[in-house]
Amino acid sequence: MKYTFKDLEKILEAKDYQNIKDEEVFTHLNVCKISSEEIENDMSNVLFFPTYVTKEEKERDGWYISVFNRREIIKDIIKNNPKWTYVLDQELLDQIDKDNLKFIKVEDIRKSIDNIYRHRLESSSAKIIALTGSVGKTTTVGMVHDIIKKEHKALRLYSKRLTPLNIKGRIINYLEDDTEFIALEMSIYDKDHVEKLTELLPPDISAIMNVEDSHSDQPGLNSRDNIAYYKSKIFLKAKQGIVNRDDEVLKKLNIIGGDQKNMNVLRLGDRVIGDTAINSLQDVSKDSIKGYKVELKAEGIRLFNGEEEHLIKPYIYTKLFVEQALTSLTIALNLNINIDEAVESINNYKPVEKRINQEQILGKNMFFDADITTLDRLNKVAENYYNDTTMIVRKINIGEKKEIDEDKLMEIFNKFGKVYVYQDADVSKDFLENLSGVDNISIVKTEEGLSEELADNDDEDRAYFYHYGGYYRKFETLDEENLMYKKEDSFEL
Repeated sequence: MKYTFKDLEKILEAKDYQNIKDEEVFTHLNVCKISSEEIENDMSNVLFFPTYVTKEEKERDGWYISVFNRREIIKDIIKNNPKWTYVLDQELLDQIDKDNLKFIKVEDIRKSIDNIYRHRLESSSAKIIALTGSVGKTTTVGMVHDIIKKEHKALRLYSKRLTPLNIKGRIINYLEDDTEFIALEMSIYDKDHVEKLTELLPPDISAIMNVEDSHSDQPGLNSRDNIAYYKSKIFLKAKQGIVNRDDEVLKKLNIIGGDQKNMNVLRLGDRVIGDTAINSLQDVSKDSIKGYKVELKAEGIRLFNGEEEHLIKPYIYTKLFVEQALTSLTIALNLNINIDEAVESINNYKPVEKRINQEQILGKNMFFDADITTLDRLNKVAENYYNDTTMIVRKINIGEKKEIDEDKLMEIFNKFGKVYVYQDADVSKDFLENLSGVDNISIVKTEEGLSEELADNDDEDRAYFYHYGGYYRKFETLDEENLMYKKEDSFEL
C-alpha cells in the first residue's frame, strides 16, 4: 500500500513536519515488527512509528508475550536508519538531534496509528471472514483464503499471535483499495479477546469450528462451556454465522428466532450472549452442506445432490480435517463460489505452516507432526478414519506450559493401534515406566530396533504419525539425523 505525505498529513493530524515534500510516497508504515522479506527494497520509503507495550498493559490485556518499547531505543533506530521518516511526539523530539531528520510531529502516536487504521478500513469495501475454535483454525483460514483468492482479491491476516497492533500494521500496509475479502482467525488468550477483535474487525461471516479445554488455565475459561460462551461472541457483529454442530459443546448452542432477518439472540445454556445482526446461521455437520448430502467414505468426503457428486480427498483423514474442509466449503458456498472450484482448491491445498506434513521417515511414509505438543491437537490427530494407526513420539515439547497432563496423554495414546515412545522423549521417568507396562506401547531405545519392527508391519491399511514437538523451532529442515536417539539426553529405566 502506498501513501503520499499530503494524505498522511491530514490523516495523522500532523502538528509539524521537516524535510518532507508533499508528493513524497511511503510504501511501508512500520507500526510493528513485520518480517523483512515483506518490506520493499527501497528502505527510504519507510515511515516509522515508535510504538510500545508496557508491563502493565501486557499483564492487564493478555495480548502480548513480552513488553517492548521503541521509544527507549529511538536514538539507535534513527542512527541505524537515517533515510527513514519518523512519526514523533514532542517528548521524543526533545530527546533527539533533529538536524537533517525527516519527521512528522503528532500529538499522540497511538492515536495517529488508529487514525490511519480507521481510514484504511473506511476506504475499503472488503468483506471480513473471521473464524475461531480451539484447534485447526489456522489451517482452515488458510484453506478459505486459498479458495477465495482463485476468483477474488483476498488478504489473509496471519501471525503466530494476532494482536490489535499487528492487525493494524497489516491492514495499514496490505489492505488495497481493490481487496474484496479479508480472512483471519480470532484467538482467545483472555476471555474478552474474541469480542474485542470483532470490534476491531467486524465480521461479515463468522465461524466457530470446535471447543476444547486448551484455554482452561485462563481466568473465566475454566470449562469448555465457558470457552464456547466467550468464543461464540464472534457472532455478535456478524451478518452470517457458521457453527460446527458435530462438536459436543457447540451442538448445545441454540439460535432463538433463527428465521428472523432483523434480530437473533444466541444462547449457550441459559446465558444470553447478546443481540446480533446475523441473517442466517449455517450448520456444519456430516448430514448436509447447503443442500449437498455428506458421506464419509474410505476414499474421502463424498458430497452429492441428486446426480451431482463431488469428492474431497483428505491429505490427512482426521476428524479435524473433515471439520476444516466442511467449514471452508460452507463459507465458499455462502460466497457463491462454484463448488467444483472450491472442492478442487481443498483437494490441492497444502498448509504453508510447518505443522503436519507427509515425509519419509525410517523408510515409511509418515505424517510428520512438528508443532508444539498440545494435547488437544494430539487428540485431534488420534481421532481419525484410518483402519489402523501407529504413533511414534520422538520429543514432547509443551512450549510455555509448565507441565503436561500425563493421564490425558495416556488416554490419547490408547486411541492409536500402536505407540512408540523414545526413551529421551522428555517425559518423566515415572510416566515412561507406566508406559512400559501397556500392551500397545513400546519404549524406543535404538533406531535399529524400531526400524526392524516397522519393517515387519503390514502397511496396507496402516497410517503412521511421527510427533516431534517444536521441531522447526530447533531445526530449519527435516533431516533424519536430527531425529536420531541420543543416549546422553535420556535415562535408563
